[in-house]
Amino acid sequence: MAQLNVMYWNLGGLDQQRASLAGTSYPSLVASAIRAGDITVAGFSGVRSGLANALGEAVVAELRGYYPHSTWIHSASPPLGQGRDEQYLIIWDGSRAGAYKPPGYEYWLWQYPAPNPLDGLLGFPRPESMSPDLPPFTMFFKLGSSGKWMPMSVLHAPTWPDAWQNGAEITRAMANLTRVEAFDVGDGALLMGSFNVPADDDVGTPGSNGALAFGRLAGPNGKYDQAMHGHRTALGPPIVATTDSQSYVQTSDNFFVRRNSSQRGITVSAPGILGVISGSLGRLDAQGTWQPAPFRPALANVEARSVGDDKVTAGADGSYDRFDDAFAAYRLYVSDHAPIAITINY
Repeated sequence: MAQLNVMYWNLGGLDQQRASLAGTSYPSLVASAIRAGDITVAGFSGVRSGLANALGEAVVAELRGYYPHSTWIHSASPPLGQGRDEQYLIIWDGSRAGAYKPPGYEYWLWQYPAPNPLDGLLGFPRPESMSPDLPPFTMFFKLGSSGKWMPMSVLHAPTWPDAWQNGAEITRAMANLTRVEAFDVGDGALLMGSFNVPADDDVGTPGSNGALAFGRLAGPNGKYDQAMHGHRTALGPPIVATTDSQSYVQTSDNFFVRRNSSQRGITVSAPGILGVISGSLGRLDAQGTWQPAPFRPALANVEARSVGDDKVTAGADGSYDRFDDAFAAYRLYVSDHAPIAITINY
Protein backbone atom coordinates (compact mmCIF):
# COMPACT_ATOMS: atom_id res chain seq x y z
CA MET A 1 0.00 0.00 0.00
CA ALA A 2 1.04 3.58 -0.60
CA GLN A 3 1.67 5.71 2.47
CA LEU A 4 1.80 9.30 3.60
CA ASN A 5 2.61 10.81 6.98
CA VAL A 6 0.52 13.38 8.86
CA MET A 7 1.75 15.58 11.69
CA TYR A 8 -0.14 17.57 14.31
CA TRP A 9 1.52 20.25 16.43
CA ASN A 10 0.03 22.54 19.06
CA LEU A 11 2.37 25.55 18.98
CA GLY A 12 1.36 26.58 22.47
CA GLY A 13 -0.03 30.05 21.88
CA LEU A 14 2.59 31.32 19.42
CA ASP A 15 2.20 35.09 19.61
CA GLN A 16 3.91 38.18 18.24
CA GLN A 17 6.40 38.38 21.11
CA ARG A 18 7.65 34.80 20.78
CA ALA A 19 7.64 34.94 16.99
CA SER A 20 9.59 38.21 16.97
CA LEU A 21 12.21 36.83 19.35
CA ALA A 22 12.79 33.69 17.27
CA GLY A 23 12.51 35.40 13.88
CA THR A 24 13.10 33.17 10.87
CA SER A 25 14.52 30.42 13.07
CA TYR A 26 10.99 29.43 14.18
CA PRO A 27 9.55 28.56 10.73
CA SER A 28 12.89 26.95 9.94
CA LEU A 29 12.48 24.64 12.94
CA VAL A 30 8.91 23.77 11.89
CA ALA A 31 10.12 22.99 8.36
CA SER A 32 12.93 20.86 9.79
CA ALA A 33 10.39 18.79 11.76
CA ILE A 34 8.30 18.30 8.62
CA ARG A 35 11.40 17.13 6.76
CA ALA A 36 12.56 14.87 9.59
CA GLY A 37 9.19 13.14 9.75
CA ASP A 38 8.73 12.96 5.95
CA ILE A 39 5.41 14.71 6.52
CA THR A 40 2.90 15.25 3.70
CA VAL A 41 0.14 17.03 5.66
CA ALA A 42 0.79 19.05 8.83
CA GLY A 43 -1.93 20.54 11.02
CA PHE A 44 -1.24 23.20 13.65
CA SER A 45 -3.17 24.85 16.46
CA GLY A 46 -2.17 27.41 19.07
CA VAL A 47 -1.32 30.27 16.67
CA ARG A 48 -2.23 33.74 17.95
CA SER A 49 -1.75 37.38 16.92
CA GLY A 50 -3.00 36.68 13.39
CA LEU A 51 0.29 34.96 12.56
CA ALA A 52 -0.98 31.83 10.82
CA ASN A 53 -0.66 33.06 7.24
CA ALA A 54 2.77 34.59 7.81
CA LEU A 55 3.99 31.41 9.51
CA GLY A 56 2.55 29.25 6.73
CA GLU A 57 4.23 31.34 4.04
CA ALA A 58 7.60 31.18 5.82
CA VAL A 59 7.46 27.42 6.39
CA VAL A 60 6.37 26.80 2.79
CA ALA A 61 9.26 28.94 1.52
CA GLU A 62 11.70 26.85 3.59
CA LEU A 63 10.23 23.59 2.30
CA ARG A 64 10.27 24.70 -1.32
CA GLY A 65 13.95 25.44 -0.89
CA TYR A 66 14.57 21.88 0.27
CA TYR A 67 12.18 20.26 -2.21
CA PRO A 68 12.23 22.34 -5.40
CA HIS A 69 10.07 19.85 -7.32
CA SER A 70 7.34 19.57 -4.70
CA THR A 71 4.26 21.75 -4.31
CA TRP A 72 4.00 23.00 -0.76
CA ILE A 73 0.88 25.01 0.08
CA HIS A 74 -0.72 26.38 3.24
CA SER A 75 -4.18 27.41 4.37
CA ALA A 76 -5.10 29.20 7.59
CA SER A 77 -8.43 29.49 9.35
CA PRO A 78 -9.78 32.88 10.38
CA PRO A 79 -9.27 33.80 14.03
CA LEU A 80 -11.67 31.60 15.99
CA GLY A 81 -12.96 31.38 19.54
CA GLN A 82 -14.63 34.35 21.13
CA GLY A 83 -11.96 36.19 23.08
CA ARG A 84 -9.23 33.77 21.96
CA ASP A 85 -8.56 34.70 18.31
CA GLU A 86 -6.65 31.47 17.82
CA GLN A 87 -5.95 30.20 14.32
CA TYR A 88 -5.45 26.78 12.82
CA LEU A 89 -2.96 26.21 10.03
CA ILE A 90 -2.59 23.34 7.56
CA ILE A 91 0.51 22.89 5.38
CA TRP A 92 0.68 20.17 2.75
CA ASP A 93 2.63 18.88 -0.23
CA GLY A 94 0.20 19.12 -3.13
CA SER A 95 2.29 16.72 -5.20
CA ARG A 96 1.48 13.92 -2.73
CA ALA A 97 -1.89 15.00 -1.29
CA GLY A 98 -3.93 17.42 -3.36
CA ALA A 99 -6.60 19.62 -1.83
CA TYR A 100 -10.04 18.38 -2.93
CA LYS A 101 -13.45 20.02 -3.20
CA PRO A 102 -16.11 17.32 -2.71
CA PRO A 103 -19.56 17.83 -4.18
CA GLY A 104 -21.56 20.06 -1.84
CA TYR A 105 -18.52 21.30 0.10
CA GLU A 106 -15.73 23.83 -0.19
CA TYR A 107 -12.04 22.97 0.05
CA TRP A 108 -12.13 23.86 3.77
CA LEU A 109 -14.69 24.57 6.46
CA TRP A 110 -14.93 25.68 10.07
CA GLN A 111 -18.68 26.01 10.54
CA TYR A 112 -20.77 22.87 10.98
CA PRO A 113 -24.58 23.03 10.67
CA ALA A 114 -26.45 20.86 13.11
CA PRO A 115 -28.47 17.99 11.58
CA ASN A 116 -31.58 19.95 12.51
CA PRO A 117 -31.16 23.36 10.80
CA LEU A 118 -33.20 25.00 13.56
CA ASP A 119 -30.38 24.15 15.98
CA GLY A 120 -27.95 26.38 14.11
CA LEU A 121 -24.28 25.45 14.23
CA LEU A 122 -22.73 22.61 16.18
CA GLY A 123 -20.82 23.96 19.17
CA PHE A 124 -17.35 22.97 20.37
CA PRO A 125 -18.36 22.62 23.09
CA ARG A 126 -21.16 25.24 23.00
CA PRO A 127 -22.72 27.32 20.20
CA GLU A 128 -20.10 29.39 18.43
CA SER A 129 -21.53 32.76 19.48
CA MET A 130 -21.40 31.78 23.17
CA SER A 131 -18.15 29.85 23.40
CA PRO A 132 -14.51 30.87 23.92
CA ASP A 133 -13.56 27.51 22.44
CA LEU A 134 -12.82 26.59 18.86
CA PRO A 135 -14.64 24.61 16.18
CA PRO A 136 -12.33 22.36 14.14
CA PHE A 137 -10.75 23.41 10.85
CA THR A 138 -11.24 20.83 8.10
CA MET A 139 -9.78 20.27 4.66
CA PHE A 140 -10.32 17.45 2.16
CA PHE A 141 -7.34 15.72 0.57
CA LYS A 142 -6.81 13.33 -2.32
CA LEU A 143 -4.40 10.55 -1.38
CA GLY A 144 -1.72 10.42 -4.04
CA SER A 145 -3.00 9.06 -7.35
CA SER A 146 -5.14 6.37 -5.71
CA GLY A 147 -8.47 8.06 -6.40
CA LYS A 148 -9.22 7.93 -2.65
CA TRP A 149 -9.87 11.04 -0.60
CA MET A 150 -10.67 11.96 2.97
CA PRO A 151 -11.32 14.88 5.31
CA MET A 152 -8.62 15.81 7.81
CA SER A 153 -9.57 18.03 10.69
CA VAL A 154 -7.65 19.96 13.36
CA LEU A 155 -9.23 20.62 16.78
CA HIS A 156 -8.13 22.37 19.98
CA ALA A 157 -10.50 21.34 22.77
CA PRO A 158 -11.07 23.28 25.99
CA THR A 159 -8.68 22.51 28.83
CA TRP A 160 -9.75 19.88 31.34
CA PRO A 161 -9.66 22.11 34.46
CA ASP A 162 -11.86 24.66 32.68
CA ALA A 163 -14.32 22.07 31.41
CA TRP A 164 -17.49 21.90 33.47
CA GLN A 165 -18.21 18.89 35.65
CA ASN A 166 -14.88 17.11 35.24
CA GLY A 167 -14.61 17.08 31.45
CA ALA A 168 -18.28 17.37 30.56
CA GLU A 169 -17.66 20.12 28.02
CA ILE A 170 -14.91 18.13 26.31
CA THR A 171 -17.28 15.15 26.26
CA ARG A 172 -19.93 17.31 24.59
CA ALA A 173 -17.43 18.58 22.03
CA MET A 174 -16.35 15.02 21.18
CA ALA A 175 -19.98 13.94 20.82
CA ASN A 176 -20.59 16.80 18.40
CA LEU A 177 -17.75 15.51 16.23
CA THR A 178 -19.84 12.42 15.54
CA ARG A 179 -22.64 14.64 14.20
CA VAL A 180 -20.57 16.48 11.58
CA GLU A 181 -21.80 15.25 8.22
CA ALA A 182 -18.61 16.39 6.48
CA PHE A 183 -16.65 13.82 8.49
CA ASP A 184 -18.76 10.97 7.11
CA VAL A 185 -17.78 11.47 3.46
CA GLY A 186 -14.83 10.12 1.51
CA ASP A 187 -12.82 6.95 2.01
CA GLY A 188 -11.88 7.71 5.60
CA ALA A 189 -11.52 10.59 8.04
CA LEU A 190 -8.73 11.73 10.35
CA LEU A 191 -9.25 13.94 13.39
CA MET A 192 -6.12 15.40 14.98
CA GLY A 193 -5.72 17.81 17.83
CA SER A 194 -5.17 18.68 21.46
CA PHE A 195 -8.04 16.92 23.19
CA ASN A 196 -6.70 17.77 26.66
CA VAL A 197 -7.89 14.59 28.34
CA PRO A 198 -5.55 13.66 31.23
CA ALA A 199 -4.45 10.09 31.91
CA ASP A 200 -5.91 7.57 31.77
CA ASP A 201 -7.02 8.76 28.31
CA ASP A 202 -7.73 5.27 26.90
CA VAL A 203 -11.34 5.09 25.74
CA GLY A 204 -11.20 1.32 26.27
CA THR A 205 -10.52 1.56 30.02
CA PRO A 206 -13.86 1.50 31.90
CA GLY A 207 -14.33 4.52 34.15
CA SER A 208 -11.29 6.35 32.78
CA ASN A 209 -11.12 9.96 31.64
CA GLY A 210 -10.81 8.63 28.10
CA ALA A 211 -13.97 6.56 28.44
CA LEU A 212 -15.82 9.66 29.68
CA ALA A 213 -14.56 12.08 27.06
CA PHE A 214 -14.23 9.81 24.01
CA GLY A 215 -16.95 7.25 24.68
CA ARG A 216 -19.44 8.55 22.11
CA LEU A 217 -16.68 9.30 19.61
CA ALA A 218 -14.58 6.14 19.85
CA GLY A 219 -16.36 3.78 22.22
CA PRO A 220 -18.01 0.51 21.13
CA ASN A 221 -20.79 2.41 19.35
CA GLY A 222 -18.62 5.26 18.09
CA LYS A 223 -17.43 5.99 14.57
CA TYR A 224 -13.72 6.32 15.31
CA ASP A 225 -10.70 4.48 16.67
CA GLN A 226 -8.33 6.22 19.07
CA ALA A 227 -4.79 5.99 17.68
CA MET A 228 -2.71 6.83 20.76
CA HIS A 229 -3.13 5.65 24.36
CA GLY A 230 -1.14 7.06 27.24
CA HIS A 231 1.20 9.16 25.07
CA ARG A 232 2.19 12.12 27.23
CA THR A 233 2.55 15.04 24.83
CA ALA A 234 1.91 18.06 27.07
CA LEU A 235 5.11 19.38 28.58
CA GLY A 236 5.83 20.45 32.13
CA PRO A 237 7.26 23.80 33.20
CA PRO A 238 10.73 24.83 31.95
CA ILE A 239 12.59 23.67 35.03
CA VAL A 240 15.43 21.17 35.25
CA ALA A 241 13.97 18.04 33.62
CA THR A 242 16.30 15.10 33.21
CA THR A 243 13.83 12.34 32.31
CA ASP A 244 10.86 11.89 30.02
CA SER A 245 8.47 11.62 32.99
CA GLN A 246 9.62 15.03 34.24
CA SER A 247 9.19 16.67 30.85
CA TYR A 248 6.26 14.91 29.15
CA VAL A 249 3.82 15.24 32.02
CA GLN A 250 0.31 14.69 30.63
CA THR A 251 -1.69 13.15 27.80
CA SER A 252 -3.32 15.67 25.47
CA ASP A 253 -2.68 15.32 21.73
CA ASN A 254 -4.07 12.48 19.65
CA PHE A 255 -5.42 11.16 16.36
CA PHE A 256 -8.78 9.53 15.68
CA VAL A 257 -9.47 7.62 12.47
CA ARG A 258 -12.95 6.81 11.20
CA ARG A 259 -13.69 3.20 12.01
CA ASN A 260 -15.01 2.18 8.60
CA SER A 261 -11.82 3.41 6.93
CA SER A 262 -10.21 -0.03 6.72
CA GLN A 263 -13.22 -1.28 4.78
CA ARG A 264 -12.56 1.42 2.21
CA GLY A 265 -8.87 0.66 1.91
CA ILE A 266 -7.42 3.16 4.41
CA THR A 267 -5.64 2.21 7.63
CA VAL A 268 -3.24 4.01 9.96
CA SER A 269 -0.03 2.91 11.64
CA ALA A 270 2.96 4.13 13.66
CA PRO A 271 1.33 6.89 15.72
CA GLY A 272 3.71 8.58 18.12
CA ILE A 273 5.68 11.61 19.23
CA LEU A 274 8.11 13.28 16.84
CA GLY A 275 11.43 13.54 18.67
CA VAL A 276 12.31 17.19 18.19
CA ILE A 277 13.84 17.38 21.67
CA SER A 278 15.57 13.99 21.67
CA GLY A 279 16.68 14.54 18.07
CA SER A 280 18.51 17.69 19.17
CA LEU A 281 20.81 15.69 21.47
CA GLY A 282 24.27 14.60 20.39
CA ARG A 283 25.91 11.53 21.91
CA LEU A 284 29.12 9.59 22.29
CA ASP A 285 29.14 6.30 20.41
CA ALA A 286 30.67 3.05 21.67
CA GLN A 287 34.10 4.17 20.49
CA GLY A 288 33.81 7.48 22.33
CA THR A 289 33.33 9.49 19.15
CA TRP A 290 30.92 12.41 19.30
CA GLN A 291 27.86 11.92 17.08
CA PRO A 292 26.10 15.22 16.31
CA ALA A 293 22.35 15.48 16.82
CA PRO A 294 20.32 14.45 13.76
CA PHE A 295 17.93 17.41 14.21
CA ARG A 296 20.64 20.04 14.70
CA PRO A 297 20.86 23.02 14.56
CA ALA A 298 17.17 23.97 14.35
CA LEU A 299 16.43 24.13 18.08
CA ALA A 300 19.77 25.76 18.88
CA ASN A 301 19.06 28.43 16.28
CA VAL A 302 15.72 29.26 17.93
CA GLU A 303 17.42 29.53 21.31
CA ALA A 304 20.20 31.71 19.87
CA ARG A 305 17.75 34.11 18.26
CA SER A 306 15.64 34.25 21.43
CA VAL A 307 18.37 34.82 24.05
CA GLY A 308 21.54 35.69 22.14
CA ASP A 309 24.44 33.62 20.88
CA ASP A 310 26.39 33.97 24.12
CA LYS A 311 23.65 32.30 26.18
CA VAL A 312 22.96 29.28 23.97
CA THR A 313 23.24 26.01 25.87
CA ALA A 314 23.88 23.91 22.74
CA GLY A 315 27.38 23.16 21.50
CA ALA A 316 29.12 24.79 18.57
CA ASP A 317 27.74 22.16 16.15
CA GLY A 318 24.15 22.93 17.19
CA SER A 319 23.79 19.75 19.27
CA TYR A 320 22.80 19.65 22.92
CA ASP A 321 24.66 17.30 25.23
CA ARG A 322 22.18 17.63 28.14
CA PHE A 323 18.52 16.68 27.94
CA ASP A 324 17.50 19.38 30.41
CA ASP A 325 19.08 22.11 28.26
CA ALA A 326 17.30 20.91 25.11
CA PHE A 327 14.03 20.56 26.99
CA ALA A 328 14.25 24.05 28.50
CA ALA A 329 15.05 25.62 25.12
CA TYR A 330 12.12 23.87 23.46
CA ARG A 331 9.69 24.58 26.28
CA LEU A 332 10.60 28.26 26.59
CA TYR A 333 10.91 29.24 22.94
CA VAL A 334 8.98 26.68 20.85
CA SER A 335 5.90 25.15 22.54
CA ASP A 336 4.45 23.42 25.58
CA HIS A 337 3.32 20.48 23.43
CA ALA A 338 5.31 17.91 21.47
CA PRO A 339 4.43 17.27 17.82
CA ILE A 340 2.85 13.92 16.94
CA ALA A 341 2.69 12.01 13.68
CA ILE A 342 0.87 9.08 12.11
CA THR A 343 1.10 7.12 8.84
CA ILE A 344 -1.91 6.74 6.54
CA ASN A 345 -1.85 3.56 4.46
CA TYR A 346 -3.99 3.67 1.35
